[in-house]
Amino acid sequence: MRRSYSGPRPASSPVSDMAAVFEQVPENFASMHGELIYAVKCDRVCTFDAEVIDADSDDVLGVKRFVETDRGRFDAAPFLRRHLFFLPRIGPTGFQTPAGRTVPVRIAVDGAVSPVRLFVPGPEPAVPSLVSPLRGLRRIGRTECDELTFRTEGVCEAKLTIQTEKHFYERVYTAPTPGYAVFRLNAADFPDARSIVVSAKGLPPVNYRIEQTAGCRIAWRSAEGSIEHYTFPAVREERRVRREGVRTDDGYRIVRIRAARVIALRSAYEPERVRRMLEGITASQAVWHVEAGVYVPVEVLAEESGFRERGTLRSMELVIRHEEYEEV
Repeated sequence: MRRSYSGPRPASSPVSDMAAVFEQVPENFASMHGELIYAVKCDRVCTFDAEVIDADSDDVLGVKRFVETDRGRFDAAPFLRRHLFFLPRIGPTGFQTPAGRTVPVRIAVDGAVSPVRLFVPGPEPAVPSLVSPLRGLRRIGRTECDELTFRTEGVCEAKLTIQTEKHFYERVYTAPTPGYAVFRLNAADFPDARSIVVSAKGLPPVNYRIEQTAGCRIAWRSAEGSIEHYTFPAVREERRVRREGVRTDDGYRIVRIRAARVIALRSAYEPERVRRMLEGITASQAVWHVEAGVYVPVEVLAEESGFRERGTLRSMELVIRHEEYEEV
């Protein structure tokens, strides 16, 4: 899902027969966190518009106007960052269509159109790479899901090695498209598993330990452009009420009562590599509470969240709030 450009458009340019050529176009899979410079040259001095277009939907994401010049140079990244919007994928184990993870863009200047480029949300990843702030062992509950984002040169193939109490077996999955691949692991698909290893060509394997977990599962969009998951074992839930009223001749009268579900969470005492991943939750633009496989958007109360030290140990305390509802 991507939001279309809704800002003010420049006044219509005079119709012209000017010719334009692109002198600079960003590399494919460049990062939207940096500059995405386009440069165009016209055959004469004129006023012209450069339209930033979603190559999949043909939506205009933004317009840059150049006045009385024969050259234009601009950074397309700010136009794209405000339209970036993607959700966790649901379903069984396997590769999912990476909708919204990359933004396919072309620039139109009068009759000239740039080549389509795919831009990524996080820092430009190496090829191949696992797009994630977390390295090393991962833990997952028997009914939980996790998501891995891969950047590959060609079509990504993932081999799962499932270790049970008595034997092991393998499953192989192939991504639908090359370049950027999103793999969903649903532990419930392997009820006899004690551990699962996910291997992709040219990359270190991702090891999962299957555990009996209890707590609150949180998902969030990382700065790297992946969706990460973590289960907080300590949970305290409360209902916070906000009363709205007016002062009348008879006193103060309540006219509306709004309530929200607020959940205070505390992580386990995790190693540094996991704590670095958890730091991204409070800065994330999208956080979800995963309940029975459903991803529910929540707000992080950053002023009540952070790391707490107990001697040499550190754990994260996170407070989330569900959407307010009006009480009758």
